[in-house]
Amino acid sequence: MQDRYNYPVLAEWILVHKEHCDKLHRKHGFMVALQYDVRIRNNAFAFRVEEEGDESFSDISKFKPETADKMISMCQDFNEINLAENPYAIGDDRVGGDPIKGIKPQKQRSHRRECDIDLRSSVPPPKPERAQSRAPPGSSYKGNQYNPNHVGGRTRNRARKQ
Repeated sequence: MQDRYNYPVLAEWILVHKEHCDKLHRKHGFMVALQYDVRIRNNAFAFRVEEEGDESFSDISKFKPETADKMISMCQDFNEINLAENPYAIGDDRVGGDPIKGIKPQKQRSHRRECDIDLRSSVPPPKPERAQSRAPPGSSYKGNQYNPNHVGGRTRNRARKQ
């Protein structure tokens, strides 16, 4: 950030913020540090701070203990406290589960078993319902081909009989 984009202050703030996240990682685990990092970064990009008439990022170098406490509490609720690494990484047992509901991922059935089940069912799947071409009752919609000047069958035939 400092060399490429010429933002030396922001580069320092990011390094200090990374130190805070590393401390949380060592003390409370990966998920607490990740949640804290995401919350602070989202806040930094969502809200601008105005100092002396200039807009700036919020100072992410300041440790926010109330945010850290919220993240610790949330990770305790999901039983993700004191995990050294990402529990949702590919190959881990929590991949594919629902952390909100606490549902663990289902085991994959063998392909052979699925084929047997498919062959046994001889009932064809139901056909999808056709879309209705009429507007709902009470609607004033006449369709995209409506011509108010068109004189149709019944009206034209009545005129001849007179």
